Amino acid sequence: MYFGGRPGFGASASIMAISSSQDQSRVVRLAAMARTVTKIDRYLTVVINFGSSVCDVVIVGRLGDRSCQPGDQDCYEYPICDRNSHVGDRERQMSMDSEQSWRPPMVTTFKGVPLPEAGVLAGYSALIDRYDIAIPLPSALYAIGTRRNPKSSDAWQLLTSRQSVPQNLGDHLEFALKNEGVNLLALKVVFSKVPKTALESWISKTPGGANTRRVWFLYEWLSDKTLDVPPVPKIRAVPVIDRAKQFGLEGGDRSARHSVIDNLPGTKDFCPLVRRTPKLDVFEERGFDQLAREVVGRTHPDVIARAAAFLVLKDSKSSFFIESERPTHKLAARWARAISEAGLHALTIEELVRLQGLVLADARFVRHGLREKGGFVGVHDRINREPLPEHISARWDDLNSLMRGLVAYSNRAKVNKVDAVTTAAAIAFGFVYIHPFEDGNGRIHRWLFVSGVPTPRFGAARAVA
Repeated sequence: MYFGGRPGFGASASIMAISSSQDQSRVVRLAAMARTVTKIDRYLTVVINFGSSVCDVVIVGRLGDRSCQPGDQDCYEYPICDRNSHVGDRERQMSMDSEQSWRPPMVTTFKGVPLPEAGVLAGYSALIDRYDIAIPLPSALYAIGTRRNPKSSDAWQLLTSRQSVPQNLGDHLEFALKNEGVNLLALKVVFSKVPKTALESWISKTPGGANTRRVWFLYEWLSDKTLDVPPVPKIRAVPVIDRAKQFGLEGGDRSARHSVIDNLPGTKDFCPLVRRTPKLDVFEERGFDQLAREVVGRTHPDVIARAAAFLVLKDSKSSFFIESERPTHKLAARWARAISEAGLHALTIEELVRLQGLVLADARFVRHGLREKGGFVGVHDRINREPLPEHISARWDDLNSLMRGLVAYSNRAKVNKVDAVTTAAAIAFGFVYIHPFEDGNGRIHRWLFVSGVPTPRFGAARAVA
């Protein structure tokens, strides 16, 4: 059972299930002396004024207040309900999340990922815990430490105990965007679990806040639903993606309703967001595009041409070798030509299907084009022939929208000057993860990386790819 203090309550309290016959004053004293939150049951949350006959009521006052009486201004009634009661209906609890304070638990391990030291969940980790969300965890999680200088790790960023702990839905959303950036999957699932009225109430209080406007825009962008909130006045627009934290477009379309710049690199169908790290920043600062132009500029064109031809042929042979195939000279030459032309034509689904035809010369045994059935990467059991997948491909009925999104991401990112190498990596990984074809995905994914790097920023230095 999880208990969180309301506004005005000096500290959260540790509450235990009690029977109606227990002395309430004793419970008040226990609560007043408590200094941490205890989460006894992850599936049951205290609901204020639930009004069920199966609930007991605990009167809790401010920390240190030993004379709290029912009806006092600073005293609150909390029903403590049986696990089997209808309090399992979380809708009523969620509808109050924008108003009601809830303090996440202090933990040493979260979803199997140990913290370097005890901390209170904050941001996405708190939202994932609060709404019991089953999604891949963010690569970096946040918590509030118990010391002024807490330890952090690769998986956890612990902030100083001087940092105030977010107290409600809005606080955690704002904390997440401020410190962690945009996680579209986590936000979409949270938005699906939280009633519109909770978000409308929070946004209406501070509609001009930068992160409030970002959350507002992202809710309507992800859900195709409109919140009952009037457009903000004319104020300076903020980008949806903080480019100091994640790779986003340099420009973008302005949404007058939210006063934000939509600099998301993709669309709702496909929008990978790459988190900036010190290593990526170092690589970007090295200016490989400028270095490539300098090398090409001081090298004889014949040398560049011979080097490019050698690298293209080697890449072509390696692609078939990885697939355990021995192509004919004609097939290897055709694929080498395709590699040499990478980046010269706009990326489309039709272009990808054409490339598949170059890879798979014989269409009698493998259907060309987008899959029309399920797929996986792996082997079959030798005895019962059951599939043993290492990777399950995207559902075939989602392929059209996913591939349209991938193409749109490629065009948006290249035109709006997202880092070329980062864009190429995202497109290539996205393609092979989707696995849209029955065969030929691996070789085309390598072609996509070469295709993605030669943007206008690299100019004549395409051979470097």
